[in-house]
Amino acid sequence: MKFSARLLFPLLLFLALGCSSMYGPPYDASRFQSAATALNGRVGVFTMKRLVYRPAAGILAFPDGGIPRYLIDRNYLGLYDFATGATRILLVENALKQDWLPGSSSFHVVAAYGPKVIVRASGQIKRSYAFRSETWVYDLERETREPLPIDAELASRGRELKYFYLTDALGTLVVVAHAAGDPAPQREKAEHLLVRGPGGDYLEIGPMIDYYGLRGGELFYWSPEHRLIAVDLASGRRREAARQEALGLSTDPKAGLAQEPSLIVQQGEDSALAVGRRHEGGWAYEPLPFTVEQVAGKP
Repeated sequence: MKFSARLLFPLLLFLALGCSSMYGPPYDASRFQSAATALNGRVGVFTMKRLVYRPAAGILAFPDGGIPRYLIDRNYLGLYDFATGATRILLVENALKQDWLPGSSSFHVVAAYGPKVIVRASGQIKRSYAFRSETWVYDLERETREPLPIDAELASRGRELKYFYLTDALGTLVVVAHAAGDPAPQREKAEHLLVRGPGGDYLEIGPMIDYYGLRGGELFYWSPEHRLIAVDLASGRRREAARQEALGLSTDPKAGLAQEPSLIVQQGEDSALAVGRRHEGGWAYEPLPFTVEQVAGKP
């Protein structure tokens, strides 16, 4: 059976109009995502996501909302200068040109100390939908990015990362991990303490119940034998410490350092960067007057 031109034209017109109406108007889901203070309180660093898409409509939205058409999907690491109020983009990733599943990826500032900023990129992968995370260090003075393969390093030691502390401007990490493949619930897994040096070398501390902090080149922790142990990080020598030595210790490596002003993200229906300053015994936060789109500039 042959279609005449008279029948074919209305069919093509119907398909064209139908396709254009299968997606709704553009929706801007851009957000600031994380922030921290760096360079001894001179600057703030932040991450944000620029995300614009057209939601599925009509038959494409059946039965569960459908798959949007993504127009912009970019992840950013940025800097805010407290003195001048200026922002600057340090790094941008076009997620649509990577193997991230559109809309799923994000950057998150995990820690910052001096010029070192540790960022974790995470999201789902196209096709497999598997979750993946990557950790890297951005140096604000050198303006360089280097991978931090801490997950692979711990896996080679039969460990899985739980969390870590960035303890100095060189990049030393105090790492809390647990045994790989431990079937116990997350809260019940035995914790193991390690120190990762700036060059990637590890000092095995051992099992622990609680980590107290650092002082004078020593690391203090509470052992499973219910003793306070101090480890000299230079030599690895251990000693049993008196309990009063734990007084005043903090797991916050920047405790006692100037952390004012500070940069945070205020989350809500919308998100905003805000600068915090001490006020009447507490903190007062002032939202900054710009959006993700304004910081990112033209797409």
